Amino acid sequence: MEKDIDINDIKHPLLITYGENEGEWLSSWKRNPNKTYSDVFSIDDVNYVFTSIAFISETANEINYIASFRRNSIVATKKIRISFDTAIKLDIPLTIDFITMNSSKAMADQAELAFKSKNKILYLNKYQLKTIITSLAKLNAEYIYIMKQIIKSDKRINSNKNKNYITSTERDALGIVFRINGLDNEQNKMTGWNIEETSTPDFIKNLKSLNVREDVLIMQDSRIFGNWELIASDVHSICTLSNGTNYVTIIYANRTRIENNIGVDLIYFDHINRSYIFVQYKRLAEVNGKYIYRPTNDKNLNKELDLMEKLELKLSKDKLDYRINDEVFYFKFCKERQEVHTKGLSTGFYMPKDYLLLINELQKEKGSSNVISYDTITRYLTNTVFIELIKSGLIGTKIDDANLITKIIQESLVNKKSLILSKLSYTLL
Repeated sequence: MEKDIDINDIKHPLLITYGENEGEWLSSWKRNPNKTYSDVFSIDDVNYVFTSIAFISETANEINYIASFRRNSIVATKKIRISFDTAIKLDIPLTIDFITMNSSKAMADQAELAFKSKNKILYLNKYQLKTIITSLAKLNAEYIYIMKQIIKSDKRINSNKNKNYITSTERDALGIVFRINGLDNEQNKMTGWNIEETSTPDFIKNLKSLNVREDVLIMQDSRIFGNWELIASDVHSICTLSNGTNYVTIIYANRTRIENNIGVDLIYFDHINRSYIFVQYKRLAEVNGKYIYRPTNDKNLNKELDLMEKLELKLSKDKLDYRINDEVFYFKFCKERQEVHTKGLSTGFYMPKDYLLLINELQKEKGSSNVISYDTITRYLTNTVFIELIKSGLIGTKIDDANLITKIIQESLVNKKSLILSKLSYTLL
């Protein structure tokens, strides 16, 4: 075994143990094993930056997969995304019984300690690693070839060419620390960490951030849905993304007849739950180093709210089709100054429509300025939370509403006239 694989070449090997209803990416892998998949773990469980080899257990006391393990970006406080660039399912699982029958007592005891661990991610010591590799070789010599390929990949990623990845990870981590402590100015300085050095054109290489129009913010978000893959964008201003199991379609409605009829800039359609979620964007203008939005200065806001409320009157109240609330309209407040080098959603936060109205009313009652900002709004939905809520199917319109809204969108796309919603139906004007 030592002639085939030097265990010293394997840095930070680990055992991942998935419980029931965990490791959902494995079901997608079975349908398409040639893609890179990912999962989210507690940052406390992921101790090292570089890639490694992972043994994955989806059945108690068995190793079912061998995979590459790459620490990716921080997605929330105390949470980090891990990418699996390569994953191979073992034709014959490696069981603790097989290890016990084909190993010395000392080696079997080491393996048993690993399998009995309560940790979701367990970093293996060299004795546990040697036991697993020796047992895999006895079970099927092909498994050693698989491991050697993953180790080679690990070496390539851990070379100096990994600078971009290291910088990105460090920036994500430090950014969360600054954000938690309210150090927005320090967080903005990190935009100078250019992680696209070799592919960035000269005219933006020295830019840290830039002022962005609302249209550009919406366009940025209209093609991103977590880490889901874009699978269709044949229709103008409409794209569909998927994680291999579920699908979401995003409609860019800004400055279209859809916005004229419903009052929103972006529409999400959850295919599984046949649910629509509507988002209107507002820009947080930079004033004296702070980002603020003044509803009273927005000449379009009342018209948008009126359109939203007219549609709300027509929506189903079916309690059997459960949602966590009746909110289907959301506002996203985005900083007008955005980081140049980003592949994620535009920086900002989400608020349900009724929450925005409540804040406006409370500020008026107190006699304070009607302002939406990070200082005046302490509870809001982050990008990650909002996307996860859509994925969960717990927000948005109900199944009974799908046909009505689909028809409104279709009519808006093909007709030049605007729609007026009445109590019983809608008509063309």
